[in-house]
Amino acid sequence: MALKSLIQNQKLRIDSHHSGKVIPDNLAGVHIHKSFYQGKRQSKSVKISIKGDKIDFDKDFDDDERRSIVNEINKILEKDKQKLIEFSRFLAKAVYRWSQREVSVEEAKNYASGIAGILDLNPNASMELIKIVAGELDQYISVFSNTGNKFYSIIQTRKRFIIRPGSAI
Repeated sequence: MALKSLIQNQKLRIDSHHSGKVIPDNLAGVHIHKSFYQGKRQSKSVKISIKGDKIDFDKDFDDDERRSIVNEINKILEKDKQKLIEFSRFLAKAVYRWSQREVSVEEAKNYASGIAGILDLNPNASMELIKIVAGELDQYISVFSNTGNKFYSIIQTRKRFIIRPGSAI
């Protein structure tokens, strides 16, 4: 899953580096991977935890470059509402997919809030990011119930209501 249009000649993608493996803590290690290119070759990258709790830079970034990258993303998301909407939807889809469809809206809001903090977004952009992520996930809420030792997965969207037997919590 990639968002190519955020910054020219750069792209964002969601990655876990655990291709084909189940991730025990649904979002452990899942990150937004921002690659920088010189020509057609990747030169450096930054990883932002999808939970919004850390940002990792390649070791060859100096402090000025680190601040510059955060500022660059910050300016784009704060000044271009369409880019903020695209990024928010990108984030919501990633959280939903990588959490194995078991994320609550509150958890997603916390993740979006953490990412807004890491990127030092202003209050208006932060609230918009959180609102859009929550609104996108509102259609993906999964609820599990146990009735007499039988498990059911209840998946509610704006258009459908699905009940699946046999999905244990």
